[in-house]
Amino acid sequence: MKNQVESARHLHHFPHRYLHKHHQHEASIGFISNEDLAARLIEGYLPTIVIDVRDDDVTGRQIRGALFCPEHCFGPKQVQRLVQKANETRVQCNTGISNHKCYVVFYCRDSVKKSLRCAYKFHQALSDMGQIHGISTKVLRGGAESWFKSYETDHRLVQDFDDTFSIGCSKQNHGTNNDITSR
Repeated sequence: MKNQVESARHLHHFPHRYLHKHHQHEASIGFISNEDLAARLIEGYLPTIVIDVRDDDVTGRQIRGALFCPEHCFGPKQVQRLVQKANETRVQCNTGISNHKCYVVFYCRDSVKKSLRCAYKFHQALSDMGQIHGISTKVLRGGAESWFKSYETDHRLVQDFDDTFSIGCSKQNHGTNNDITSR
């Protein structure tokens, strides 16, 4: 009974339509607020990777430093590259006695569908690879719309859209194999 209550507490972080009794890992995917992500990006010492999974709903802006991978391109190859990048970022940021998890934050227009599906796919792969302890899968609460409304004029947090840095798929050329380690 105690485990059921504890599990139920975590479920409020994830939309119920994505929860299924066979997908217990989904409850471990959390949301991150605009404020918490902004602090991580501005301070820069906590390992954080942001993934823009928007497709046709891309506007002229994106979160500064975000890697671009539209949902339809987010497959096993991209997941593997992202796991590798997250581990490298974690090692680079954790110097001395610090041992922070790398946050991999997915976002789309409103962070309801695309980012949740990609986050689940990534989290499932992490679990299958036994990498769950060093990497935390997050979804940006409110998505791009909320982010740009909050930080539209803050150039530390918003940049013009740039698909140069992707994890194997760009908006203009879906066959591009840009290396995720470029950023």
